[in-house]
Amino acid sequence: SYSGSGATTGTVDKSGYYTWTPGIYDGGWHTLTFSATDLTNAVATTSVRILVAATHVFAQNLAPGATVAVGRALTFTAYAPGFNMPAFTVYDGTAGSSVTPGAMNASTGAFSWTPTGDDIGTHTLTIRASDINGNTAQTSVTVSVIAPKVSVASYQPSIAAGSLSIFTASATGITNPAWSVVDYPSGGATSTSVVASDVSSAGVFSWIPRTSDIGTHAVNIIATDSYGNTASTTLSLFVTPATGGATAPATTIAPSSSATTTPAAATALPATAAPVSAASAAATVFQFNAYLGIGSKGAGVTALQQLLAQSGLYSGPITGYFGALTRSAVAAFQKAHGISPVGYVGPSTRAALNASGSASASSTPSPTMSRLTASQVSSILGMLESFNVDAATIAQVRTILGGQ
Repeated sequence: SYSGSGATTGTVDKSGYYTWTPGIYDGGWHTLTFSATDLTNAVATTSVRILVAATHVFAQNLAPGATVAVGRALTFTAYAPGFNMPAFTVYDGTAGSSVTPGAMNASTGAFSWTPTGDDIGTHTLTIRASDINGNTAQTSVTVSVIAPKVSVASYQPSIAAGSLSIFTASATGITNPAWSVVDYPSGGATSTSVVASDVSSAGVFSWIPRTSDIGTHAVNIIATDSYGNTASTTLSLFVTPATGGATAPATTIAPSSSATTTPAAATALPATAAPVSAASAAATVFQFNAYLGIGSKGAGVTALQQLLAQSGLYSGPITGYFGALTRSAVAAFQKAHGISPVGYVGPSTRAALNASGSASASSTPSPTMSRLTASQVSSILGMLESFNVDAATIAQVRTILGGQ
């Protein structure tokens, strides 16, 4: 008569000998009814009541499972088969836990707890049951509380306009995450072409930046779920001009005289960036008309380093490669000229450089470079390698520095 009883697995032979071994779910009273028949179809029955000592309590329907995120409810129901009107209690052995006795309904065994940020870690919940017959039992449930988190395994922090930026975000502590993206342009970028559809339902972000996106972008990838959990991560993406040397349009620069001139095309300097005399500088004034930033190289960077060195803002070697030292010097130049110190050369900085260069080239000779020691050369080459500069460029810099 006991619902769910294992007694049906018992056997009775033709002599009326019955055998049954109760299981852990069989605690409580059982009424066993036996029937006997003969060849004349005569039937007789009798019943036997058996009490199986109640010894176990169970936690059923643990949801969402053994791992739960901060802010999401953990639920289960305690069950004590064979107990007579059981009373349930719960205790968390983890110090500082927010679990309270009220998290469990004493009469129904229903447990519900929403962990906070202070509960992150492993919790061992002990459930006890007792009844009016003096039966007692307990069991333990171990759960891990985690903070919702969004992570990206790898991505390319610098991308050229017109190229594809793609990476996959993943979430822990978020159930069936819904993905969204928000971009915060800064560092020279005044707008963004990032839209909501650039991140898929699987967390794959794909974006082809435009020329208008050149500059720094703080891309915020967000995951949420129907339980109110949310997490995000922010990645810094730097958009450079399109590969192939796309340059900004020529701008009109006002030199120190009252005449207005249009900058000429960039004039190449010698590969070894030898010091330029005041006379030759006056004859050929370098005009900046292209974007310059981390990774740029060539005559424009050489001229930039020379001008910044002439201004006392750059003390590194004239290598023709735009690295961290050059970026710091550019930021100092921008700050001195009331320009946002973003550390790369855009339209406003080009205008200031051209004006500064035309005014100083005819009056102040370029500084003479002193010979670097082997240790200094090794340090510079190591710095370039740390910026993942290609081997060909490093070899060219090594040749330049070695020829001083």
